[in-house]
Amino acid sequence: MCGVDSAIGGGGQAAFGGALVAAVAPRELTAHALEEADEPFAMPVVPRVGVCGDGLPADRGRERTLTPAFQGGHSIEDGTVECRKFGRGRNGGHHGASIAVRLAGRDSEVVPVASSDGAMAAYRNAAIPGLEAGIVDLGIAGRRALVGGASSGLGRACAEALAAEGCRLVIWSRGGERLEAVGADLRSRFGVEVVTVDADAADPGAAAMVAGAAVASLGAVDILVLNAGGPPTTDPTATDPAGWARAFQLLATTPIELATLLMPAMRAQGWGRIVTILSSGVRQPIAELVYSNAARGALMAWCKTTARAIAADGVTVNGVLPGRLATPRIDSLDATRAERSGQSVEEVRTAQMASIPAGRYGRPEELGAYVAWLASERASYQTGTFAAIDGGLIAGLP
Repeated sequence: MCGVDSAIGGGGQAAFGGALVAAVAPRELTAHALEEADEPFAMPVVPRVGVCGDGLPADRGRERTLTPAFQGGHSIEDGTVECRKFGRGRNGGHHGASIAVRLAGRDSEVVPVASSDGAMAAYRNAAIPGLEAGIVDLGIAGRRALVGGASSGLGRACAEALAAEGCRLVIWSRGGERLEAVGADLRSRFGVEVVTVDADAADPGAAAMVAGAAVASLGAVDILVLNAGGPPTTDPTATDPAGWARAFQLLATTPIELATLLMPAMRAQGWGRIVTILSSGVRQPIAELVYSNAARGALMAWCKTTARAIAADGVTVNGVLPGRLATPRIDSLDATRAERSGQSVEEVRTAQMASIPAGRYGRPEELGAYVAWLASERASYQTGTFAAIDGGLIAGLP
């Protein structure tokens, strides 16, 4: 629950369901209200609303009233949402309910839902400005984004999420033909500009080359997604200097150099987003991934330090800690573990899923959606944070 004390105005009676009914406490105005209404009713959509846990919009202190029912449900004013039910079953429940929405002069659309609870869920969606067909407008259409490791897995998921928001993209990896195929797919599906750059983050010259290509193609970079595949598994008692040098080049030196090259333009324009794909291993070290744990930990420390230094310039720096998501990298790690243990890959995966409270591997698009949020206009006050997308895998506190 959350407080919406002025949800129906100043008390007394409110127009609801085509009749005057006694004003009730805001917490009672949930799906039960639709269940009891004999006629369609409407609620106004107030700009910048929040949502309570029980499904009602919270208007941040401004007064909201329930408006009278519409005649036949056909006259819906701009900025309103109409709720109606279809009929009652034998046990008094709904056969169904629907939502009709009219925003910014668009024609109303009636969307059937299975129950009054579903109707309230549809109302929740309709009540959030910029939300259409269940997608929030993140305010980054036309922004220029550079995404690493985009030929597959998490990098590709991030590129897809940003393309869906209308970003212009430069995507890079050492994927070659696979990267070109991803670029063609994004152009076809989302109708956005996509430039591909073939580069290896383990190459000391990669950062300068990628930054130069991005600026040449886009003019500047507004959104930078730092992401690269991980180093090989290693016995933590048998590391070597060459392994450390490669891991730090791949996971710390190259991304830090790339961000350092692109940050000045972000700061000068007063807007920028840097999002780093790290690993759950920076909080809960993974035994055979010692190179990754350490190098990504160094990058995390840089992110936190830098976030504070540039926050006043309108540039945010945040990180994401993926757990076990269904990517080629996780497939490879599972296969390696199976070979070493003498188990089948399926046995390894079953054991891994048993350690995840959610009981499954994550989907790359689940992480991609959060990265798009961090890159958005709406996340302007979030910086220096590191969120786990891991199904509850990390057991310790942040």
